[in-house]
Amino acid sequence: MKRLSLAVLAVLVACGVARAGQDHHDQSQPQSPPASDQQQKPPTLGKNPDDTQRPTLGTAPSLKGPHTYNTTDPRKLLRIHTIYIEPIDDNLNEKLADDIAKEGPFRIVASAKEADAILRGTCLDSARLRHVHSEVFLMGRNGESIWQDVVRRPYRPPTLAKALEDTAAAVVADLRASIREAEAR
Repeated sequence: MKRLSLAVLAVLVACGVARAGQDHHDQSQPQSPPASDQQQKPPTLGKNPDDTQRPTLGTAPSLKGPHTYNTTDPRKLLRIHTIYIEPIDDNLNEKLADDIAKEGPFRIVASAKEADAILRGTCLDSARLRHVHSEVFLMGRNGESIWQDVVRRPYRPPTLAKALEDTAAAVVADLRASIREAEAR
């Protein structure tokens, strides 16, 4: 039995050495591509590859990463003076109202009929994922989209209340930045 095992092992080793030698022989001979491939150039999208510029994510690079907000209609954004804030989960609407009332950029009114625009959104606090995910939309009175923002904040630590305060502050800061960008156009 031992002799049979040794014989099988010897055959396997011999086959492996022979295969390795054949692979080495195949690699030592350079293979030339077909003549049709030598004359083909790589496909392009219509421009000379040397003339391309590096893509950017906006007008100026940001150390904080790409924007989380988007202005769909800068002209309408500049015409807004009063807003109504609809109820948002986890009382985010109250925190937004406090921040906007303190520092602007709009005056908050008590009803949607009095407002130039309506701020609405959602706020999901996920204990399992340990973050708050908020989406806020500024809509015209006719329902057209003017501005939107998506903010994610971790909590545990910090507390959920602190994460919501940070979210409100981020939304207001992004709204102010959008107005500055719209004014610069």
